[in-house]
Amino acid sequence: MKPTIEIEISGEKKLYPPGVTPDEILSDITAELHDQPVAAEIGGKSIDLSAPVTESGRLELVGANGEKGLE
Repeated sequence: MKPTIEIEISGEKKLYPPGVTPDEILSDITAELHDQPVAAEIGGKSIDLSAPVTESGRLELVGANGEKGLE
């Protein structure tokens, strides 16, 4: 069995291989986005949408028009 990490996003929990990027996760989820994401946060750390995610956790998107996206 291949190793997996559990990512929670928009109330959904899914399993992914370690090293998956937020961009890849976005293409997989069914949630409707109200703001174009420019970055993501996991475990309280901001990451680029192309950065590999290697640990399980809750992924939050940082939208271009949101408070964090304007920083």
